[in-house]
Amino acid sequence: MTLAHQGAMLLAIRSQTEDLDNRSRCSNVKVHGVPEPNGDEDVEALLTSLFNMILGEEGPEEIWFDRAHRAIRQHMQDGAPRDLICCLHSYRMKERIMQKARS
Repeated sequence: MTLAHQGAMLLAIRSQTEDLDNRSRCSNVKVHGVPEPNGDEDVEALLTSLFNMILGEEGPEEIWFDRAHRAIRQHMQDGAPRDLICCLHSYRMKERIMQKARS
């Protein structure tokens, strides 16, 4: 195997990895500015309530999440809350939420 061939294989693998990363994030939603409670928090219930409020009467009673959590970082000195990050099970639901939030 030549060096040129290995370089081409490396580029192909990088491209595939980037594609997989992008596909895995396509249903992600990041929510800024939601205050953090002092105790435990049910992030999925909070996001379900928020998304149903955004969707209004169009919203389903239950929204399915693959993952939901606060951003992993230290608390800021200014007290800014950490972002909420979720991966919705349905890409279509993510698009409906984002479309309504923008309008």
